[in-house]
Amino acid sequence: MNELIKLIVSTLGREHPTNLKATPDRSQQYSNLFPDNKDFFKSLNSKSASDIAMNTYVKKIFQGNPWLEEIRDDFIFSNVYSDKESTKSIPIGDGKSLIVLDSHIQKYLWMMNKSHIYGGFNLSSEENIQLYAEIFLHFSSIIISNSKKAFPKPKTPSHKTKEEFYTLALHTEIQEIFLICHEIGHALIKTQKHEDRIDTVSQVRSRFIEESLNLSASSELVDEEIMADEIAFEMTLNVYGRDKQEIVEVISTAIFLVIRYFLWLRVVYKTSEEDFELGMWLSRNSFIREKVRHVYHWNSPDFLIMLLEYLEERMEPAALIAKEMVDEVRAAGEL
Repeated sequence: MNELIKLIVSTLGREHPTNLKATPDRSQQYSNLFPDNKDFFKSLNSKSASDIAMNTYVKKIFQGNPWLEEIRDDFIFSNVYSDKESTKSIPIGDGKSLIVLDSHIQKYLWMMNKSHIYGGFNLSSEENIQLYAEIFLHFSSIIISNSKKAFPKPKTPSHKTKEEFYTLALHTEIQEIFLICHEIGHALIKTQKHEDRIDTVSQVRSRFIEESLNLSASSELVDEEIMADEIAFEMTLNVYGRDKQEIVEVISTAIFLVIRYFLWLRVVYKTSEEDFELGMWLSRNSFIREKVRHVYHWNSPDFLIMLLEYLEERMEPAALIAKEMVDEVRAAGEL
C-alpha cells in the first residue's frame, strides 16, 4: 500500500523539499514578530512546515468530528509539492481514500489572503488591484504553460504586526481545513458514511443543483461538488464551533473567499470552450452564500454582502486586467 501511495503521489508532484526555506527577508520578518521563537522559524523548511500543517489540520478535523474516528483507517493524508492543482480524493482500494493537499493551492491561498488582508490594511485600492492582477497572472500562466512560461511571482506585503499575521494564518488554516474536508466529503459521498452524521440543508442544495442542469456536463458532477462543499462546511464548523456569532462569521468569510479566489482565477484563464468549470464554480458560489444564510442564524449575514462588494471593487477589475493580458499573450503564441 505504501508503494502504491508513493506511486500515486509521484504523478501529482513530489515530496516537499527540505532545502527550501523562507527568504532572508521573510525569515527576518518572522524573527521580528516572534523573537522568542526565531530559531524555530529559521529551522523550518518546506517539508517540515507542510508536515506540521497537515498533522495539525488532520488532528483538528478528527477532534471536531469525533464520529470520523470510527472510519479513521479509511483515510490516508499526504502533502504534495506541485506546480498544478492536485488537491483531491483518490480511491486506493479496500474502501480507503488518499486525501492530497498540494503546495500550488496552498501558495495561491496564502498570497491571495495576503493581498486581501494585508492589502486592505497597507495598500491603496490601485496598488491592491495591481497585486491581485499579478497573482492571477502568475498562477494562471503556471496552469496554462505548466510553469514553462509563467509570469513572475509578485512580491506580497510584509508581515508587520502579530494581529495581522494571526488573521492571515487563521483564514488560511480554515480554508485549507475546508479543502481537506471537501475531499473527505467526496469519499464519504461514495460510501454514504456521512448520512445522519451532519446537518444538511438538502432542499437548499437541490435548488442549486436544479439551476445548474443547463450546464454542459452531467448534473451528477455538480451535485457531488455542492454536496462535498456542504459536508466540508459543516465539518469545518464542527472544528471551530458554531455557537458564537463571531466565529461563524470568520469561518463563513474564509470559506466564501476560497470560492471567490478560484472563481476569478477561472475567469482569467478559462476559454469559452471550457465554461463548464466556471459555471460549476458559480453554482458553488451561490450555494455557499445560501449555506451561510442558513448557519448564520442570529440575523441577516450582511457581512457577506459587504465583503462581496469590497471584493468586486478590487478583485474583479484585477481579474479582467489579467484576463486581457493572458488572452493577448495566448493570441501571440507566447503562452
